[in-house]
Amino acid sequence: MINKRQLDEKHFIKDIGFSHLTEINTTIKYRNIGKVSYRRLLRLECYKLYKHFLGEEVYKPFTSDW
Repeated sequence: MINKRQLDEKHFIKDIGFSHLTEINTTIKYRNIGKVSYRRLLRLECYKLYKHFLGEEVYKPFTSDW
């Protein structure tokens, strides 16, 4: 999302040693779910990575159709 310029520095709060996202309320259409915020999209991607690391499924990253 950063590479596609959908997120930039204004979406992050930086502190010594870490960064975290600010509130992101923009929504996009996500496959079978419908509209989701960028925050929820990142959470869904983390769940998919978690399942991948546990060996439950192969990770397939989100790709938008726009």
